[in-house]
Amino acid sequence: MKKNRLFWGTLILCFISTTLSAQKFEISFLHDQPQYDSLYLQAYNGTKFVSLYSCSNSPTTVFKAKDKLQCGQYQIVGDSVPLVQFLISNSKKEIKMKIFLNGDSISFENSDENNAYITFNRELSEFQKKMNRIEKEFTDAKKSSMPDYMLQTMADNLIKKAQESEKKHREFQEQMIKENEGTLLASIVKISMEIPTPPPSFYQNRELLQSYYTEHLFDNYNFDDERLAYTPLTSEKIKEFARLLYQFEREQDGIPYLNSLLTNMKRHTSTYYLFFDQLEKILGNYVSPFYTETIYITMLKDALSLPDLEDIRKTRYSKELKKLNKNLQGDIVPNFDIKLPNDSLTTLYDFKANYLILYFQNPDCPSCIEMRNRMAKMSVLNQAIDDRKVTVLTVYFEESEEVWKQYLNKDANPRYVNAWNYKYNIDSDELYDLRRIPYVFLLDKDKRVIKKDLLVNEIEYYIKRLK
Repeated sequence: MKKNRLFWGTLILCFISTTLSAQKFEISFLHDQPQYDSLYLQAYNGTKFVSLYSCSNSPTTVFKAKDKLQCGQYQIVGDSVPLVQFLISNSKKEIKMKIFLNGDSISFENSDENNAYITFNRELSEFQKKMNRIEKEFTDAKKSSMPDYMLQTMADNLIKKAQESEKKHREFQEQMIKENEGTLLASIVKISMEIPTPPPSFYQNRELLQSYYTEHLFDNYNFDDERLAYTPLTSEKIKEFARLLYQFEREQDGIPYLNSLLTNMKRHTSTYYLFFDQLEKILGNYVSPFYTETIYITMLKDALSLPDLEDIRKTRYSKELKKLNKNLQGDIVPNFDIKLPNDSLTTLYDFKANYLILYFQNPDCPSCIEMRNRMAKMSVLNQAIDDRKVTVLTVYFEESEEVWKQYLNKDANPRYVNAWNYKYNIDSDELYDLRRIPYVFLLDKDKRVIKKDLLVNEIEYYIKRLK
């Protein structure tokens, strides 16, 4: 049953039949959506839509206030259902518009840009449907008993049809940009344009193809337009870029593309912060499945080079970089005392091995158990251990000897040397950055780092390359 509610608070405002002077915006929403209790005016803040104003539902609702609306993308929501999205391109002048929603039909009064935005979204939807139909037609044909020569002819015709559709769609986009020059819509249309198709030879090499898309992903992004950062399209591009960086077989291969993006981000401080925060959440958060230490270190160094970096960011980034800069590739790792299963005492430096996989863990942590189980099934690793080419040293670095003893009795792999840092100074002296476990190093005989933060899917790759 529909409820009547009245919302109060500094961010809650709906139309009242009193006159407010010097309104900065007035957005009238006329609609046929009586099923919702409440209506919300939401703004995209760079990562998500957040509610600014709300009121009880009525056929004619007016959101207005003396505060300015920041440029970006907005939506009106009925309870939790998005009803209409629109753009604000200019916050310097008073905004006064009407939005009409009748069934699926949406129109704007006093906003040519948003009427054009509707046209663009409609055409984009039709184009995607058309391309999906072409793809389905070809997929169905491949499943049929059609002779190869007929299938090839059909494929050629469908490719031609797709190319014609793409050409018309691009002409539409270019015309839309020209007609809406200087608006947020023009930048949105541009970013939606497909990047040029890579040469056919690129499809034979996954790394080459990945490099191409990483390099060109932001070709159509207008970094001079700060408003773009406050649209979902930007967040989607950032997430896609982060995934592409993570997928490089060697982390350093993605650095040139990251540096190029970081340079473009510097056009505006607000854009830099919004991009950095989202990239950090994906690539620099150690609980993220896409955490990439080399990439994150590059990001932190770049941010700290900014002359006008906020003090609060400078402090946090400096602390983070100090932790991450420990035990980098080529460094000799710090020494520490360990107890072995026979209760003998030694140190890491006294422990002899041609190559050492130094594996920090808590025996009971689910991620550690999963990694140990996967390592136990690696034929390349097991053979390297049997040949005494590689030694695996697991190190429990917390205080409970009982936990370590239980591990030795129940779960310890007999191929590994399973030790305990009985002075537990690895953690207390912060010799290593162990905020997440398992944490694995590949070391040479001198305890020099070959690979820091060795991932489970990298172990056999690196073993094969050891001399």
